[in-house]
Formats: sequence, C-alpha cells, structure tokens
Amino acid sequence: MIPTVARVIRSAALVIKEQTYIEVLKAQGAKSFRVIWRHIAPNTLSHLIVQLTYVFAISIIIEASLSF
Repeated sequence: MIPTVARVIRSAALVIKEQTYIEVLKAQGAKSFRVIWRHIAPNTLSHLIVQLTYVFAISIIIEASLSF
C-alpha cells in the first residue's frame, strides 16, 4: 500500500508546488528546504491522513478475514 500512498502524496505536492504563492516565495529568494517544510508538507498532511485512515481500515478487514 505504500506506493499508492506515496503516489497520492506526490501528486498533491506537485499541485501545491504550482500554486502562485509558492512561485512568489521562490521569487523572493526562499530556500527550497523552507518552502517544502513550511508550505508544501503541511498542505499535504490532510491527504496523508485520509490515505492512512483508508490503509488502516483495509488492514483491519484483511486481518479479520484471515483470522476467520
């Protein structure tokens, strides 16, 4: 399930990276590390939480079906 979660997070990060405020930050001279950790990573957190909830639910269903 990790490749699926990584693909979703990567696509969300690419969408956020193309936002106007990110381009403004780069034009103002912000470092890439700061842009990633202060702006892109927090905005992808909601996508990560949704995906992890889904993975957790699927793992419970798989475990229940194996124990049955």
